[in-house]
Amino acid sequence: MVRNLLLALCLALPVTAFAEGDENGAVPQLRACVEDSASNGAELAGCIDAAHRECLQYPPDTAPDAAAKCFLDRKKTWGDAISEQMDSLKEGTGGQAFEIARIDTRYDLTANLLQCDRLTELAQLQDLPDPRIKAQQARCEATATGLTLIKLLLRPGAAK
Repeated sequence: MVRNLLLALCLALPVTAFAEGDENGAVPQLRACVEDSASNGAELAGCIDAAHRECLQYPPDTAPDAAAKCFLDRKKTWGDAISEQMDSLKEGTGGQAFEIARIDTRYDLTANLLQCDRLTELAQLQDLPDPRIKAQQARCEATATGLTLIKLLLRPGAAK
């Protein structure tokens, strides 16, 4: 539900570009997918799924540690991109517009990550193996951070 709400908010905002910067090209690929999906009215969640395809090759039942590492790496990529985007917004808009973006981004990410904590606690009730729970949590956190980045990429005044 939170994910759908976040996606609906993203669709309501105009698309802007993002300064590229990660080694494996995940951020430019995500940006291109977001721009394409938004202009075609497609669901933006597919962009996160596509960006995480590499990590999904590791089944959580048989390779949970590899899956967790991959998703944690992707989460870091998205987090670094959020920081770069915020720096760009600060330089470009500054003042109150930047402060609003900073507050929105912090609370968007916090709310998204809180859902991951909830899912982790529910998984622990099912007595799943710890490595599998960690892989699930890493995937959720990468998705939560990626969705926050998507919303930031679509924000008016985002870097071109």
